[in-house]
Amino acid sequence: MFWAVLPRRWEQDQNYDYVTYYEPVARRLLDGGGLREASGAPATHYPPGYSILLAGVFGAARFTGASDEAGLKCFILICSALSVTLVYLIAARIFDGAVALLAGLLWATYPFFLWLSKQPNSETPFLVLFLAAIYSYVAFWPESARLEWPAVRTGVLAGLTTLVRPAAILLGVVLAALLVYWRSDLRMRRRLAAAVLLLVGNVAAVMPWELWVWQEKGRWVLLSEGSPVGLIEGMNFALQPHGSGVPLRISPNIRKLMSEADAHHERISTIGGVVRFLLEKARHNPATVLQFLLFKARRAWYGTQAQWLENWTAAVQMIYLSAILAGAALAFRRRGPPRHYALLAILCSGYIWAMSLVVVPLLRYMMPAMSLLLVLAAVFLAWLRERVQGRFALKDIRTSA
Repeated sequence: MFWAVLPRRWEQDQNYDYVTYYEPVARRLLDGGGLREASGAPATHYPPGYSILLAGVFGAARFTGASDEAGLKCFILICSALSVTLVYLIAARIFDGAVALLAGLLWATYPFFLWLSKQPNSETPFLVLFLAAIYSYVAFWPESARLEWPAVRTGVLAGLTTLVRPAAILLGVVLAALLVYWRSDLRMRRRLAAAVLLLVGNVAAVMPWELWVWQEKGRWVLLSEGSPVGLIEGMNFALQPHGSGVPLRISPNIRKLMSEADAHHERISTIGGVVRFLLEKARHNPATVLQFLLFKARRAWYGTQAQWLENWTAAVQMIYLSAILAGAALAFRRRGPPRHYALLAILCSGYIWAMSLVVVPLLRYMMPAMSLLLVLAAVFLAWLRERVQGRFALKDIRTSA
């Protein structure tokens, strides 16, 4: 329905990574050329997961006689349906059926999730694997559950998620730490063993790719070699106008800081370099560095690659985030799984938020966080529905009396 009503002027694909990297690598892989760029060099700019999936999509389209565009549409539709189903299943494991249905409905109709589906983004399959890892993880919560197999399974899923987008590189660590904290009903030795198994599963899923890159490059590469570009863009993204044609409104101090960073690419091509650059600037002007970080933190919740309709996006986000905060407060009032889920959603969202601050802060990078947080919005809506129904029931009783 969203695809049918989307105005043609908004159908433009803003995902240049697909055209310049993912699609060409996928086609070479499908044609027997392996995971390589046009020059013949190993395709290590991004992890291989999305290119491999695209090669499968193009191969299926070729086998059935369908067009590549039709194959992509089917792939996006299937991934979108799976992510909605997984949000429902996660909520159903923790809350009641009403909350689960509301959570699935909220995610299925969330406008920016639908907007993501209009073009072939790597976030689309990333969401499926991310939510599958979270759904696998909630198997740890029942006190009678065995830990060994769920731990390995969750670790493998977290590793596969990382092979689609490297932003999930520490997801397994976050889940392992929370496992040790939550399962207080078990002896520490068993909790630590389960956490180690989770991390082993994570590493095992990534290791074939790492070994292949080491064999091809003669050196170790942590998931991909595209991080320097992302780090540089994360420091200078507001200097030039993008799809809107209008430069972002930023203070002169932030613009000066970005210009200085842009003039020293070699210094900010690593995370350590970015940290050292910001610390150096903070010694002389800490207020500007703080303004810059707050600007990126705020923009992560509404920013778009093309800088289209961002004021409207921010207004819509405020409505959703208000419901999420209310639902989180209600979940924290309860003991056991509801409180645990609220903590899980907030910590995972905080991690994803922090990772988005390293690169260009965009709302599409926050989609995994929103998929978990909207379950908390469903908790609030279910509570609100009960209150409204209770008042109407009380009013009917008084009228009958």
